[in-house]
Amino acid sequence: MALRTIAAGDVNIADGLPFGHRELSFTHAHTVSMHSHGFYEIGITRGGSAEHIAAGRTETISRGSIYILAPGEAHAVRVRRQWEVCNIYYLPDIFAAELTSFLAEPRMAGLFFYHFLFDANDVISFPIPDARFRSLTALIDALPALSSHFYRKHIFAAICALIADAHAAVFPAERMFSADKRIVSVLSAVERHIGKDSAAIIRAAAEDASIRREYLSTLFHRVTGTALTDYIMRRKIMKSRAMILAGERVTDTALSLGFYDTPHFTRTFKTMTGLSPRDYQKHARSTAHTASRGA
Repeated sequence: MALRTIAAGDVNIADGLPFGHRELSFTHAHTVSMHSHGFYEIGITRGGSAEHIAAGRTETISRGSIYILAPGEAHAVRVRRQWEVCNIYYLPDIFAAELTSFLAEPRMAGLFFYHFLFDANDVISFPIPDARFRSLTALIDALPALSSHFYRKHIFAAICALIADAHAAVFPAERMFSADKRIVSVLSAVERHIGKDSAAIIRAAAEDASIRREYLSTLFHRVTGTALTDYIMRRKIMKSRAMILAGERVTDTALSLGFYDTPHFTRTFKTMTGLSPRDYQKHARSTAHTASRGA
């Protein structure tokens, strides 16, 4: 039986507004079984406590705890008594249009771009100081009353900026990242063309950014510290994990993400995750069984 993968449409993330949010409240013992996502998730604990299981570790989360998960990362939550959480879901597209200017803030770009996209860090978890937490909950509480996409996008940007500021306060030595507008264009192009081979993606990205292909690779490496080809492969593997956990055949996953063949995909997947696609699926199922058994 495949692990459940939640798609963007399941949480009302639409192309016109590539983020959504949902408030959840548990008043008794409950286990949210192991699952993955086709999008990024920010979990903000508003009350109570629970055990969060992700990336092979279990940690207690309570009021003010924040976790951020990349697409394809499987996780589960075990509630002992009571837990209230606000989940915010978003697609990378939201950073590529109106919110480009917000990414000029190095703290925000560092947390929401660098950690996940260049640093192979798929789970971030930290406590937010109480004063910032009160400001954060005020912004979240404003979302349901706003029907305009314009206002909701900017509230989302303010939430991300506040979380990034809190993260920088907790981890002052973490790397910051200055987002170049051309790099944001490249990131967006990679997402749109992820099903093509790497060469075709680079051609499309260079055309979108109005940059020569040769210079694009140089610019991307200079700004991000990562080779563009390595970044493209990382995004492909991030997407493939969600597909594999949803029960997609390895061969079909490889072809849909533009790999030459299944062995090429399997080698790349194992290099980046330390496991073959099938072993990764088995490991996730084993973790799910352990989480369920502890409920």
